[in-house]
Amino acid sequence: MFLIMLNVVMNMMWGGTFNDEDKTRIDLEFRKRAEEVLDYLGRTNISDFLPVLARFDLQGVEQGMKKQISWLDPFFESMIDKRMELDQEMKLNGDQDGRRRCIGIPLVERIILYALASLLHSFEWRMPEGVEVDLSEKFGIVLKTGTPLTAIPVPRLSDSNLYALC
Repeated sequence: MFLIMLNVVMNMMWGGTFNDEDKTRIDLEFRKRAEEVLDYLGRTNISDFLPVLARFDLQGVEQGMKKQISWLDPFFESMIDKRMELDQEMKLNGDQDGRRRCIGIPLVERIILYALASLLHSFEWRMPEGVEVDLSEKFGIVLKTGTPLTAIPVPRLSDSNLYALC
């Protein structure tokens, strides 16, 4: 679901701004950086419990976050600049319907709900043999299960062509 949402948001942000090859490269780099930021946000930082140690950054959490943020800020600024240039070009070429491109924003929620409903309806979900569900949590800013939850999708639909991606 995260990837679907990320793809929709990224297409809204810079769809039509880059060719497919550049867009794929930028998407992969952005995903990598976003995952690293989320990883840092989920880590337990001893400095949160003992503020006197914060200036030493014993675990490198602050340094790692600064590194990621130092990449993200110029990245977003360049994306905004390129998008504004594209919008200006479109206005100069007589495209007054720039507001129509923003219509996809409310659709994000619908797309996520549709994708989730499709996944739930199209498959039967089973646990791997011999695996017990363990929903204990790992401590951190972002709560995660202690043991990753794994479910195996078993096709429910009779025709496997119905599962093809459009």
